[in-house]
Amino acid sequence: MAKSFKPQVVEVSVRGRIDGACKGKISWDDTIRLITPRVVDVFIVHVRDQNLIDMVDLHQLMDD
Repeated sequence: MAKSFKPQVVEVSVRGRIDGACKGKISWDDTIRLITPRVVDVFIVHVRDQNLIDMVDLHQLMDD
């Protein structure tokens, strides 16, 4: 069973970037650092070289 994380709120700028000063930014960073190496191959430098199925899995985990 997958571990669920406490929901956090992040604020984004008009350009769609996460506001570094918002309260949920640190939790966002921690979550991404935890999930990403479990889903994608961290030894592949370019996103275009990643396995597309793994990328879909990562997006689904982030949307849950």
